[in-house]
Amino acid sequence: TGQLTETEYSNFHDYEISFVILSYIIITIISNIIFIIYPTTVLRENLNGTNIFYIITKFIYQIDTPALNCFPSLHCGISMLWILFTTNIKKANKIKIPIIIISILIMLSTLFIKQHVLIDLISGNIIAILIYLFINKTNKLTTKTKELLKI
Repeated sequence: TGQLTETEYSNFHDYEISFVILSYIIITIISNIIFIIYPTTVLRENLNGTNIFYIITKFIYQIDTPALNCFPSLHCGISMLWILFTTNIKKANKIKIPIIIISILIMLSTLFIKQHVLIDLISGNIIAILIYLFINKTNKLTTKTKELLKI
């Protein structure tokens, strides 16, 4: 029916969440190494408009710190990880579309607010995809090894 039973949820939760957390840690470490080696910033323009969107954006600029450590975008990389891990869940149809939509909106908002530029978004997504592929490959190797050891 597209819903996880309590046992399936528990098994999924324990197993998959560890891979999500590991991926988060790896992407954060890789990005912070890049931030140290290659620090970047995005300059924001002065806003002079008076409509509601300019007012909201000015408010965000006032309460937010300057856009430092932009390349790669952790906002986008982590959002991509959520998309990848969520779409891999076979029985959780109710959460797939909302997570994909919210994650895409997070990525777009970093561009619209001038927190990041396109190359930051692309690089964050590439790193996330590579980490996801690495974690999946490691997971499959671990599973095969466990199966061989049981025989």
